[in-house]
Amino acid sequence: MKIWRSKPDACRSFPASARWSPSTFLAELPELGQISDRQASSLVGLAPFNDDSGPRKGKRTTRGGRELIRRTIYMPTLCAIRNNSMFKEFYDRLIGKGKPHHVAAVAVMRKRVCLLNRMIADPTFQLKKLN
Repeated sequence: MKIWRSKPDACRSFPASARWSPSTFLAELPELGQISDRQASSLVGLAPFNDDSGPRKGKRTTRGGRELIRRTIYMPTLCAIRNNSMFKEFYDRLIGKGKPHHVAAVAVMRKRVCLLNRMIADPTFQLKKLN
């Protein structure tokens, strides 16, 4: 019973998340907290996959995954980029390197999923530099 209470609490305490995000995350991604960050981002469809063949290097793209979670996390991520210093610094660093807006936003979405996965897996995990 304690685990089911701690998961929603961790989701609600996460910065820049909507009121209904915790229920969506727990319903659509019940594995959260029991899998690696790479697996979590892949399940959501935010992990970059390569398109290499022999010596040719293709573009890395994100695809597949659970669409409802991607839709749920997109707008709160844009709010986090504007209002949270940790995500804003990460986004600005990517933009400074010449990444397009959408690529940088997807990277922030992936970072948020990975951080939420860690928060659920380890209740003592604390986010640094939050405003």
